[in-house]
Amino acid sequence: MNWSRKMRRKHGRESTRKLVDSRSVLAFDVRQVPKARPEMPKLTPEERQLTKLYTTFATNVWRLKRQILDAETGEPKEGFERVARYVTSMEGALEDAHVKTVDYDGRPYDEGDAVKVITFESRADLKRDEYVETLLPTVQWTNAEGKMTLLQMAEVVVGQAPQKEDEQKEQDNGTEHD
Repeated sequence: MNWSRKMRRKHGRESTRKLVDSRSVLAFDVRQVPKARPEMPKLTPEERQLTKLYTTFATNVWRLKRQILDAETGEPKEGFERVARYVTSMEGALEDAHVKTVDYDGRPYDEGDAVKVITFESRADLKRDEYVETLLPTVQWTNAEGKMTLLQMAEVVVGQAPQKEDEQKEQDNGTEHD
């Protein structure tokens, strides 16, 4: 039974209409409002077990790669050349299984991204808000039918660029330009 039917049964048709009135909105029970849930594809027990394995494996390959590669050049650090080949091989196996990891470091911050922001940091060295550190990557899996499933949501730190004086005044006054 949907929410509007429940409210009509509980409070009658007229009371339901009054919910639109701003004075009555505060009176209805917030617990009655259905929670929005993203529609997740139903997975078989085997797929659930496999996706858990994919998530763990992909996250640890991502961590290994960050440890052994130079952040600026992307080349293996001295003494890690052989390990880098193994990591590349593991990345290929993940790619063959249609598992993708997404690292957000250096990308512009977008409120619409499916990430969990752990903290915001003020950074004077930035010209725009951007992801300054990825603590956990996003892990996605595409099944045989081509449906993409989010296995793990990224956890990130967002660096905030200094605001211009005009923007700061507008926020202090509670107004914004479009």
